[in-house]
Parts: sequence; structure tokens; C-alpha cells
Amino acid sequence: MSRTGARDRARRQLTETLSVLSDGAALLGKSRTLVEHIDTPEVAQYLADPDSFCARPFPAQVDQHPDNQAVDEFAAAMKTKLAKARANGRHGWSESWVQDKHLADLLVGHVPKGNAGNFEDIANFAMMLHQRGADPMELTLAFNNAKLDLTNADCRAQKGAYAATIKERPILFNGAMVRAILEGRKTVTRRAIQFPLIDRAIGCDLAGSEIGAADVRNNCPYGVPGQRLWVREAWIPSPDAGHESWGNSACNYSDWVRAGKKIGGIPLDLRKPRNCIYRANCNDYGFRWRPSIHMPRWACRILLEITAVRIERLQDISAEQALAEGVMSCEQDIDPDGNDYSPLELFSGLWTMINGDGSWQSNPWVWVVEFKQVKP
Repeated sequence: MSRTGARDRARRQLTETLSVLSDGAALLGKSRTLVEHIDTPEVAQYLADPDSFCARPFPAQVDQHPDNQAVDEFAAAMKTKLAKARANGRHGWSESWVQDKHLADLLVGHVPKGNAGNFEDIANFAMMLHQRGADPMELTLAFNNAKLDLTNADCRAQKGAYAATIKERPILFNGAMVRAILEGRKTVTRRAIQFPLIDRAIGCDLAGSEIGAADVRNNCPYGVPGQRLWVREAWIPSPDAGHESWGNSACNYSDWVRAGKKIGGIPLDLRKPRNCIYRANCNDYGFRWRPSIHMPRWACRILLEITAVRIERLQDISAEQALAEGVMSCEQDIDPDGNDYSPLELFSGLWTMINGDGSWQSNPWVWVVEFKQVKP
């Protein structure tokens, strides 16, 4: 088959596979499909072979560049830059320690500059980001900076607009669970389902026999995969007494303290997590801690992205899942005598400690919400 004929066939195939393009567009926003299958041999090979990646006809390149020569020049330039990167010890884009600016440089001069939102630019750069397991929105700051000479403020504004579209909900955790999250030892939480549970799709209560249906996860009050949870924990505000913003506030620092340290009296510039003290990180020191339920969004220091949601019976939990619940962080509270309980025994003790006597034995239906920590 001739070179032109091969490209014509590729175009026809692309037209016939709109669902693949749709999945690709979704990948740009969440990278969910790639992340969910990150441990499979197919994905490992896909991520480990940049030469094969460059050799593929990108769907958006065919659509964006009807000029075949432009496509060839782009692929050749990418391969050349990758070769130079390897020669300089950076080993292409598959190494996690390749700096953002090196990734951004791979595209500079080889994509149209007048269209910041075109699919081809974003697709090619996002694929590079996925190959190193990075957050596309974080590293796109470097790309936009290099490609379009945008200021950091412009780039952050773009990121902020993207983040504003993601649904967030508050969720409460005690001190032990907060520490487990921060240490990377808690990646899932179970919460009892509150009845009646109303199916949002049909607007009626679900019977017990229907509660485990696969599509019921869309009724989860904590959200669906891709949405976020901001953690509420015990805390106190601790703004800088000498900050200049007190001069523009309705009261100065001393007046604020005498008035009872009300949240509404804190200047806007000081309403940040760095101006808070969190109970999970320190001893009480005699502080009058504010309950987690009263924590405002600006004081939140931990943001979680939901990666999976399902429904199951409480006692169906496995030992592996019990460890993922962070039970080892509260072992001393549950087992002060050192009885060397198993993870399942520790989790049942933790559940009873939080939810009361008999709550484990009742074996309720629970929401199982898996998550990962992301930057606030």
C-alpha cells in the first residue's frame, strides 16, 4: 500500500472510531482509564516505549494537520529531541525525574501558537504527562508558559477555572485517620448507608435486594470517581499577629483575641491552612480545639480525589482493605494491652469505637469510598 493510501485508510478508521476519540478526550481531563489499568502489561508497554508512541498516527494530528509533511516533521522533531534528551542523561519523557521545562520544550516550535485550546496540542502534551504519572493540570502550567509566553498568573487562572468545575464535598475524620491519610496509609473509608436511600434516577426508595446494584454508586452522598472530598478535622486558627492585613481589618489582632477569636474577624489574607494548628499534628497543649464539623473550607489542608465507589456489607471487608483503612494508626487506642489483634479485629474495634456498641455485629450496608490525596 502506498504512503498516501495508508494515510487515507487511517483517516477512515479514525472516523469510524469516534468512541475512541471520546475516551481520549476524557483521558485528558482525568486520565482515569489509564490510571485504573496502570498495572497491566499493556499499559506498562505503552508507557515504556516512546519510539512506538511517536510512530503512531495521533488522531488529532490527522484532523488538525491535513498536510502529511507537517505530521512527518512533527514526529521527526519529537524523536530528535527525545534522542538528545537521552544523550543528556534524561532518558526521554518516561523518567519520573524529567523536569517540567524539559517536557514543555519538546513541543515548543512544533505546534501552532495561536490556538491554546486545540486538541492536538493538548493531546500530545497530555500523553507525555500521563507517561510520567503526573497531574496534567499541574504540568500544563509549564507547557503554557513555554509555548504561549503566558504568565504564571494566567496559567494558574486556567487551572483554577478547571478546578472550579470539580464537585467538592466535606468529610470528617478523627486525628488518627488524618495522620494515616497524611502518611499514605489510609486510602479508603467506609460510611454506613443512611436509609431511606433514594435512587436519584427513578426518584424512589431502594429495597434491600436492590441496594447492591452496580449503578447505585451514583447515589453516593460522598460523590463519584473524579469528584473530591475536603477533610474536616479538629483545629484552631493561629493567624500571624504581626501581619499587615490586620491594619486594614475591622479590628486588630489584640481586639480579635479579646473578642473570642471569631472566624469572621480574621482578615481574608490570613484565611489559609498555614495559619491554622491541627490537633492531629500535636498534643493538646491546653488548646480549646474547634470541632471538625465547624472547620471552614479555607482552613482545609487535605484534599482527596475519589477513585472508586461501591456498596458492600461491612463485614465483607478483607484484611488488605482493613489495612487500607489505616487501622495501624490507631492500634494503641484499640489494643492498649498489646494483644496483637489482626487487621480485621482492629477495624472492627475502630468501627465500634466510632459508631457505638453493636454497630459491627449489625453488619450494615456501607459506602466504600476509595481515594487519593491531591494538592488543595
